[in-house]
Amino acid sequence: MDDDKLTASERAAFARLPRERAPGELLEERTVRALRARGTLGRAQGRSVAVNPWRLSFASVAALALICFGFLLGQRDTRSHGADQASTNQSSSAIRLVSEAGSARGTG
Repeated sequence: MDDDKLTASERAAFARLPRERAPGELLEERTVRALRARGTLGRAQGRSVAVNPWRLSFASVAALALICFGFLLGQRDTRSHGADQASTNQSSSAIRLVSEAGSARGTG
């Protein structure tokens, strides 16, 4: 539409028109229903969620497996740390014996 061909009263009438229009409640209800059908929007509050027994069983087994794996991994790290500590203690003992032998030799 060419604004040059409008009269001043027509331009004023166009200026008074609302720029946006509020959607009706029906549009909102249809939109929410469509989004829920697609799974984009969650369920309404107050409705109970059906629990799938297979999904619950799988989640329980997976959680138990993760706990056991973490426990075993911790045990392995503790054992290897204990072996490192024993090796360090043996090295310290050997160094102490050499040092004592050298000290005894120098004083004797």
